[in-house]
Amino acid sequence: EFALAREVQVGKATKTEWLNLHMTLHEQGVEPGEGLLLLKKYFVDDARVSRDDPVQLQLVYAQCLEGIISGTYRCAVPEAVQLAALQCQITMGDYNSNLHVSGFFKIKELFPHAILIRNKSAM
Repeated sequence: EFALAREVQVGKATKTEWLNLHMTLHEQGVEPGEGLLLLKKYFVDDARVSRDDPVQLQLVYAQCLEGIISGTYRCAVPEAVQLAALQCQITMGDYNSNLHVSGFFKIKELFPHAILIRNKSAM
């Protein structure tokens, strides 16, 4: 289910390239010190994600979050708002009026670009 991948530049875009688990990293041109990603390769259904394994849950959450923010995985505006709220709670904690002032939140890190473009007037 989990596999190694790396990010490669294709023009201006970044693409995820899965590594072959039957070949060595050297055979695949992976350089010493090159950063690799450990990602869940197949999403079938929720039954395949162990809710008892916090590491697996964190990896799946991080991969889904990145996929949604980058636009790889599409989602509706209400789902994006809910995900952004969860991410704010996780990373920033409870609301603090002294800390969380106008301009504090980095909207581009919380919402998919396509949603920001569509809802520019609302932001």
